[in-house]
Amino acid sequence: MPQLDRVIVFTQIFWLLIVILVAYNFVIQLILPNSFRILRTRTRFVKNLFNDIEILNKEQDDQFKKIMKLNKNYVSVVKNLILIQNEFYDKILTNYYKKFFMKINFNKVIFTHINFIQLYKNLVWKSLIGS
Repeated sequence: MPQLDRVIVFTQIFWLLIVILVAYNFVIQLILPNSFRILRTRTRFVKNLFNDIEILNKEQDDQFKKIMKLNKNYVSVVKNLILIQNEFYDKILTNYYKKFFMKINFNKVIFTHINFIQLYKNLVWKSLIGS
């Protein structure tokens, strides 16, 4: 069998080593640098995306904080308006009851002015709640 001849085996091993070294050199010189360059650009791209995402998250958090602050301010303004309105109605009702009591000379010992104001506040509160 000519494949197992000792003279041919050494030349086959020599050419096998030459082909393997050329293939290895080709991979090292051309393929690996290109693949590393591609990997580097991909990692830079992904890092930039993550940085952009972090920036957007920070902006979103800032906007959320601003909105919450505006909501708190709005709620406080609405509360103040309701309190001012209630104080205004309290003054009107107090003056009305004073005039009413003066007209009919109602006995202040039986019903005091404070009791009527408290009654009015309770009625207004019940009408606001809806019960």
